[in-house]
Amino acid sequence: MDEIAKVYIWKRLATESVRFLAERRVGKTSVLKKMASEPSSGFRPIYLDREKVHSAERFIEVLLSVLKPLRRQSIKPTADS
Repeated sequence: MDEIAKVYIWKRLATESVRFLAERRVGKTSVLKKMASEPSSGFRPIYLDREKVHSAERFIEVLLSVLKPLRRQSIKPTADS
């Protein structure tokens, strides 16, 4: 992904959603994985493979299973703990 596109996408994500629409096999997943591996400052991207998620309930289960370990990592013990 070229640097201009990368900067544009991250800048846009700061204020709104971005939707990747294209035919199969054009590189949408590659762009998302590249963004997840090289996040812009202030972002903590996660990647969810939704191909086998067919309900809102299952999506929430999958999302929470990814977010739970991240939450544990971000909680820092205090002197009182």
